[in-house]
Amino acid sequence: MDMTVCKLRMRRRYPGHKSYGLGKLCEIYGIELDNHHRALSDAQASFHLLNLINRKRDEETALNAEAA
Repeated sequence: MDMTVCKLRMRRRYPGHKSYGLGKLCEIYGIELDNHHRALSDAQASFHLLNLINRKRDEETALNAEAA
């Protein structure tokens, strides 16, 4: 997937951030990113960010199911 498309989806789902780059999102959500732009470090940070996004989505899904 093109990074531009990915960032556009992030902006729609999680509005309010000035930047949706990996470094900024890690800073906002307290995810460790020691060697930004190094493959392993970026992959590990992306993994943690994706887990955070999935947990939030699961919580929203559960709340919507309870409300229905």
